Amino acid sequence: MLTMSSSIDVLIKGHGAVGLSAALGLSRLRLKVAITSPKSVNQAPPSNTSTTTDTPKAQDNRYYAINPTSKALLEDLEGWPAPQWICPLMGLKVWADQGAQLGFQSPHGDPLAWIVPALSIEEELKNAATRQPTLHWLDEPPMGHHSPASQAPLTLIAEGRYSQTRQDLGVEFTQKPYGQVALSARIESQQPHHHIAHQWFFQGPDGAEVLALLPVASADHHHLSLIWSMSAIKAQRLQSLELSALGEMLTQASLRALGELHVQGAIQAWPLSLAQADHWSGHFNAKQAWALIGDAAHRIHPLAGMGLNTGLGDASCLIGLMQKRQHHAFWRGLNDNHLLRRYERERKNALAPVALACDGLQRLFAHPNATLATLRNWGFASLERWPKMKNFLIERASSDHNPFELTV
Repeated sequence: MLTMSSSIDVLIKGHGAVGLSAALGLSRLRLKVAITSPKSVNQAPPSNTSTTTDTPKAQDNRYYAINPTSKALLEDLEGWPAPQWICPLMGLKVWADQGAQLGFQSPHGDPLAWIVPALSIEEELKNAATRQPTLHWLDEPPMGHHSPASQAPLTLIAEGRYSQTRQDLGVEFTQKPYGQVALSARIESQQPHHHIAHQWFFQGPDGAEVLALLPVASADHHHLSLIWSMSAIKAQRLQSLELSALGEMLTQASLRALGELHVQGAIQAWPLSLAQADHWSGHFNAKQAWALIGDAAHRIHPLAGMGLNTGLGDASCLIGLMQKRQHHAFWRGLNDNHLLRRYERERKNALAPVALACDGLQRLFAHPNATLATLRNWGFASLERWPKMKNFLIERASSDHNPFELTV
């Protein structure tokens, strides 16, 4: 029970997968952690204890492509879902805009990544949080009021890309809009996916587009998750179509690689941008510090599926630094500027090549010049004939420091 005499070490604002992961990892270090919740103070948010049998909410189309590094973290935090939610990704097929093809498969037979529903990860993390005695849930205090946790030496801001706390702090959040919108939906295919992801880069009448189909867990292997980035004008037009008509368009755009495609349920859409906060850490006052993690700190193009992996990398880095502090620098406070600057430096250095690669690919395929199109297709074809380089890229994909993440 949080009272005015309670002593909280770390306050985490935001209860998504990144915030929950940071909360669990830090509470395991015997730190008293408080995390904001949509429920009343001291109560965990609603948790479905039968996540192994129920179906995720149909209106939530989010799926994460989890790389091996992130999987290891989630397993350690007891946040890895039951097997029936998980689809191992065994390969990736990519088509360039002039027909060049590129294929990736694990040289050792291990999955390249695991495609998992967002809700199943979040539910497992919430369930794990209810079992952690040093982790507390609380409401955000009303404006002008202070909870015991608001006096914590360290506050982690994991509120997502629209973080109000980041705005209140006056942190500059530099955004580069791509002028594109991503559409997401659940798809049923005529042909089984065989645990292979498919991705197409092409130039349409309204500009560059990236179409990705991720295999998802199902008994018949005929279900996929769609992420289709395109101009805002085309996205608006497609959203007004009947689902059957949209399925026909998808079938043609995907070159019938999986036969006829049918859209199931609601379509979700969101604008795409490259964004990063100028500062990821700072101080409220002499005794209280803050740090940004996850989408509150950075956003990249979804064509490489790196969003959650980079956010979990932030959480893992902070957990590791706080663990080292306990063993080798216990005299440093949780609000120590040296620790926070080290976190910011390490994560910015890790994110820079990832953001550069995703932005570079988006720019490369967005350019309509015919000569450039020929060159990029030549590059695809050349890499397809260079198995050692492909294997190198696959091995690098196991780390969140990798600039060429292959988990679509």
